[in-house]
Amino acid sequence: MTDHLEGVDLEPNPKDAQRDHYVRILEFYQHVRDLLLQLRADVDTLSTPSSTTTRSDRPEGVALLTRLTSALDEVLETARTGEGQIHRELTRILEDGTGSEDDLPPGLARFVADRASSPGFEYDVDHDPIRGRVLRWTERTEEGWVRGSGLLYENPHAWIEE
Repeated sequence: MTDHLEGVDLEPNPKDAQRDHYVRILEFYQHVRDLLLQLRADVDTLSTPSSTTTRSDRPEGVALLTRLTSALDEVLETARTGEGQIHRELTRILEDGTGSEDDLPPGLARFVADRASSPGFEYDVDHDPIRGRVLRWTERTEEGWVRGSGLLYENPHAWIEE
C-alpha cells in the first residue's frame, strides 16, 4: 500500500520557519518584560518606607534597592528596544521583505514595542525633511473600528527656530 502525495510540498517554507522563529523570540521578550515589570513593582514595594519607620530605623539593604531599581530600569529598556527590533523584523518578513525602514529611534521603537502585541495595531514610517522620521499608527478593534491613531515625530520640535 503506497500513499501518493502529488502536488503536496513536504518541505517547510523557509519564510514560515523564519516567521515562527521570530514569533517565539518576540514571545520570549514579552515574557522577560513581564517578569522584569513584576520584579520592579516588588522592589518598589520593598523600598517604600512605612509611615512608622524613621530613616535611622530602615534596614541598610533598603538603601541598596535604589541601585537594583536603576539596574532593572536599564534591563527593561534593553528588553523593550530588543522587542521593537524583533517586531520590525517580523513585520518585514510578513510583508515579504518590502519594508526598507531604518531602525527607529529609541522613543518610537519603544512605542511600537509596547503596542506590537496588540491585535489591530498597524504602523508605517515616513520621512519628514525637518522633523525626521514620522511614525503613523492606527489601532483597530476586532470589529474594524479605529480605537486610536496618530503621528509621532522623531524630532517633534525641530520646526521651532531657536
